Amino acid sequence: MTKEYKYQRIFIIFFITLIIGCGGGGGSGDEPVNPPDSNGGTLNKNLSGKLYFQDYLQYVYLIDASTGLVKYIQNTDWNNQRDRFPSGVSTFYSQARQNNGTEFLMVAADCNHSNPDPLSPMMSCIAIQDYEGNYLSQMNITGVVSNGARLSPDGQFIAFYRDLDEGRSGQEWLEIYNRSWELVSDKKDSSKKFVWLNNGVLMYTYNRHFVFTERHSTNDDYFLSLPDIINGIDVTGSTLDDYAISPDNMQIAFTLNKKWDPSARFSGDILFIMNSDGTNIRKLAISMNDTYQIIDDITWSPDGRWVMVKEGYTAGQDDNALGTAGYLYVIPTEDLGKVFQLSIADSERSPEVIQFQHDRNLTESGTLMTTRALGRSTLEWIP
Repeated sequence: MTKEYKYQRIFIIFFITLIIGCGGGGGSGDEPVNPPDSNGGTLNKNLSGKLYFQDYLQYVYLIDASTGLVKYIQNTDWNNQRDRFPSGVSTFYSQARQNNGTEFLMVAADCNHSNPDPLSPMMSCIAIQDYEGNYLSQMNITGVVSNGARLSPDGQFIAFYRDLDEGRSGQEWLEIYNRSWELVSDKKDSSKKFVWLNNGVLMYTYNRHFVFTERHSTNDDYFLSLPDIINGIDVTGSTLDDYAISPDNMQIAFTLNKKWDPSARFSGDILFIMNSDGTNIRKLAISMNDTYQIIDDITWSPDGRWVMVKEGYTAGQDDNALGTAGYLYVIPTEDLGKVFQLSIADSERSPEVIQFQHDRNLTESGTLMTTRALGRSTLEWIP
């Protein structure tokens, strides 16, 4: 480990600790540094699998879902790898392969110029790595590849959004490549987010519609529209905000943007769940936060029994001030005939809900545990 690399990691860990450790958030006060076990006698109730996340600038970690201990993934100090990403001004993104614990996809936007001319168009570098940090494959392509590029569940296809001329409207494309980096399908589209289904179909959203493509194609096949009234709530004019599909593709958990409430600063205070054919829509959970009622960053457990969400947020005083992250909760997906309440207050939180605990300092020591979310990082639950 180089001295520069060591100091960068110390800075990143300090930065995330600052975000997750500041006061504020939802409920009636902050949690203790080492919270007493509020999950029925075992930390995180022996949840299975791992939580994948990338921190603020780079570096990938895995959190053991049962113990909350954190492992750093080697060779994800991408900003130091100038032989591979020579521009020095790259922005790094990564996503775990869905429902799989063997490899992940990373993107370095603006990683290099397309030719020796310093004024030539910038390129994006897209690479596949395993959890030992080894590079398995890489493609460099002109344009800006956005956050959210994903490997298909079988690992044979890669899909992403690419802006061919950043700053000009109508130049964003949804593209699918095979493992040999050959273009399979593309179309102009600016939805920004999608998920793979197990059968090779892509699912993305438009307003209050779920759109499904043909298999291994960007061509739309059919769409599923949400009703105007959901569980007695008039959601006319709202749009889908965040969503995630279960590992068996049988259910979808989602939140809606509160456009029906002009006074709402943030969206998604109600977590819904439904069958993937649009039937049996129900409220799954609500935020009891008295500051900013927001639920987002939905991810399913590998066995489909739980969903994890981030709830609550306190903004900084201005654009230059750090906000305070919310909290992580794990919610049963089984229909128990009730709507689960999310709160750090024991008196408000549903007893079936797990306050997810993890190592605050991103280590395997477990000496400082917290239920805070990890700042801007999004967690992905993998086997």
